[in-house]
Amino acid sequence: MRKRTRFQRGMTLVEVAIASTLMAMVVLLLVSVQIQVLRDFQRALNENTANRTAYNALRSVREQAQGAVQALVFGGGTEVRLFPPRRDNMGNILTPVQPDSANPIIVQVNYASGTLTLTQNGATTTLLTGVRSTRPQGGSYAPFSVQQYAPGVQALQVRLSVQQGESQIWYEETILLRNATEN
Repeated sequence: MRKRTRFQRGMTLVEVAIASTLMAMVVLLLVSVQIQVLRDFQRALNENTANRTAYNALRSVREQAQGAVQALVFGGGTEVRLFPPRRDNMGNILTPVQPDSANPIIVQVNYASGTLTLTQNGATTTLLTGVRSTRPQGGSYAPFSVQQYAPGVQALQVRLSVQQGESQIWYEETILLRNATEN
């Protein structure tokens, strides 16, 4: 039998407990950092989704508004009716340019359902969900307004507050009606 010296002994129970406690603290720290990274990623993903869907919705509204002759706002600013130019049987714009009041394009915000819809030729399409009735900073707003800048120069102002996950984002755009007539 060999003699054991002081330096050859194994770890004591206290040393094992301390090492285990330190390891548990490091693991908890790593898990909490990972959870925070995942939350930040989800928030960024929600903001990106809100930006992308709002951009696509506004692009659809912009395409319709830019081709319109006239825009009228109804419902306290929650609905805008875009009137395209009157056309002949061949699809050519009739001159002098006049609004086609029989076939308006209706863009509407419904705060109760949180949607932005576009109705054209009797078909309704939901362009955006998550629309809120308040700005991110608080306070209500009217999503649509029309401004006459000069004779024949009309612009549609679109404002939207969109909620996606925990993120609420504000969008605002001014769209000139290319075919506007003098009012």
